[in-house]
Amino acid sequence: MSNHATRNPTLSYTQRLESQVRRLKTLLVQALGSLPPDVDLGDDNATQYVDEDAMVSSDGFESLTVSNTGQVSFHGPTSFVRLPSISSRKSIDNGNEGPLRLTDRERIKWRERLVSNALQQRVLEGSFDTPEPFQYLLDFHWTWIHPLFNFVYRPAFTRDMEVMGPYYSHTLLSALLSHSKRWCNVDPNIARALEQYENGEIFSRQARSLLHDDLRNGRCDIPTIQALLLISAQDCSKGEWTQAWMHSGIAFRLVEDLGINIDGDRYAGSTQFFAMDIEIRNRLFWSCYVWDKLISLYLGRCPSIQHSNVSPPQVMLDDSTERELWSPHGVAFPDEAPYPPTPAYSVSTFTWACNLAVILSPLLAEVYDPLKHPTAARISEIVGQQKLALRKWWQELPEILRLFPEHLPPQCPPSHIVTLKFVLPFPFTLLVFYCLYHVTQILVHRPALLKDWPKTSASSRESLGKCVEAARAIKGIFQIFRQTFGSHRCVMALSYSLYMATSVFLFQVQTSKPFEFNTLEDLKYCTIALREVAAVNEVLNGALNMLQGDLIKLGINLDTTPPTNGSPVKSEAHGSAFGTELYHTTSNGSNASGSDPFADIDALPITFAPPPQGFTTNSGPAGGNRARVADDGGWMEDRKGFD
Repeated sequence: MSNHATRNPTLSYTQRLESQVRRLKTLLVQALGSLPPDVDLGDDNATQYVDEDAMVSSDGFESLTVSNTGQVSFHGPTSFVRLPSISSRKSIDNGNEGPLRLTDRERIKWRERLVSNALQQRVLEGSFDTPEPFQYLLDFHWTWIHPLFNFVYRPAFTRDMEVMGPYYSHTLLSALLSHSKRWCNVDPNIARALEQYENGEIFSRQARSLLHDDLRNGRCDIPTIQALLLISAQDCSKGEWTQAWMHSGIAFRLVEDLGINIDGDRYAGSTQFFAMDIEIRNRLFWSCYVWDKLISLYLGRCPSIQHSNVSPPQVMLDDSTERELWSPHGVAFPDEAPYPPTPAYSVSTFTWACNLAVILSPLLAEVYDPLKHPTAARISEIVGQQKLALRKWWQELPEILRLFPEHLPPQCPPSHIVTLKFVLPFPFTLLVFYCLYHVTQILVHRPALLKDWPKTSASSRESLGKCVEAARAIKGIFQIFRQTFGSHRCVMALSYSLYMATSVFLFQVQTSKPFEFNTLEDLKYCTIALREVAAVNEVLNGALNMLQGDLIKLGINLDTTPPTNGSPVKSEAHGSAFGTELYHTTSNGSNASGSDPFADIDALPITFAPPPQGFTTNSGPAGGNRARVADDGGWMEDRKGFD
């Protein structure tokens, strides 16, 4: 057994336990009228390690309650746990008049405490004895996934992983490892290290087995929700829609069950939250809100989570990662050139991504919900409102997050920024952030585009122009992402953005004859890119089959497309006859002709980083060169969680 679970707990963890003990003693006094003689109430003043303003309580909105087991939960006035009374009615009414909020001074103290703890925890991470390949997989998550979605609050997770605290679970760790391994498997060093773990499949089985045990036994808490979100995202990328929808739905139900959809700052009721508790709950609610909109977008369904006047605010007090330098974990550049110093802007990116998700929500809930049939007037009203909201969003977007396709840098910013700004706002993160912004642009303009077609009007022509502009921006962002990081690191949000761009180019081809050369070039590029990305996002294979079917109906073969005027057309990009030398790709995305369809953008080749510490190479006559991972010392065995 490892010594991870035997280390002394942190002060914050101790304070939380003492707070629960005090609350339970108070409940015992209320139930019995007095304490039994063998129970010592203790000196309350002696256990107050923090200022009183480190906790929040409110007599206003009384929907957050504490069960007999100490679990925070959410129940309305019709539930078994609440008796309707005049006093409860007054409390609810008063809650709308003036709920408790932190003062500016208190908020500053909270922020200082959270930032200090986060920085201290990052220093302590360097002393943890997490072996490879587990550390490599965790680092991948913190670099490529965490800035986009904020599912897991890193300081609390890494702290509690060492002391088995409340914000860590074996289920969550297994889900993190399983989610990361699908990208890391393409690195031969990591792939060999994962062989002894069944190429990483053991992490997925363990995560799901432990999750089902938790659900069956009713042991559901914040790490359970976080694990469900990660498993849902993994299911989504595989095209396992039923599992993805089910796991995300359970997570969203638990958010409401635990009262995470209620602002713990203003409506704590009988509960007592520390600064970190509030921070984690706020982040998790908005992480679920964003993922709810994304998975609804992917599956074409109505979103579940709505925000209201009692929802947690879009505020993250711990902004320690805002100016933290971001570097692409696992990527090595030619001549060992370092990645340019780039601030992560993680907090700003995620906050503005949440704002973009708020704009996207009415479109998904009313305009694109297949079960609703709004009138043309209602669609026009919603689209008009969201156009204005999107324009305002762009105008108020901080300069540090602005990315223009015509001014793309020679190397790409953090990947989370890329997806957000082209569909939803995210920095890598900035590239994904921008892609989501442009996806939203397409969704806003598509109703007007389809309403009048095949008739053309000034409105439909304007909408088509906006959609094509957004699609080409997504294409440009993917180009720089692939050039800098490689397509095998493409996350689902960026893949979906590329799919949306492809659908716009396909529509443009369907509605223009003779076919325009530039449009066919755009469609060809995106098709090849989707085939390449499908290696890590298998769900794209079905979309590619549908795309191929539509092209066949149009009589278009991207390998042998005839020139528009009956004579060969010179391709400026590749110097070949358009009708005879377009690329032919195999099912795995490789080029059957031997030429690289992306050769014109491969100015910066992608290589793998050197093997992480802990790897050694053995040579032998029987097995040749084989990489092996150093003995993990029972680290994973301690975290299997099986009895």
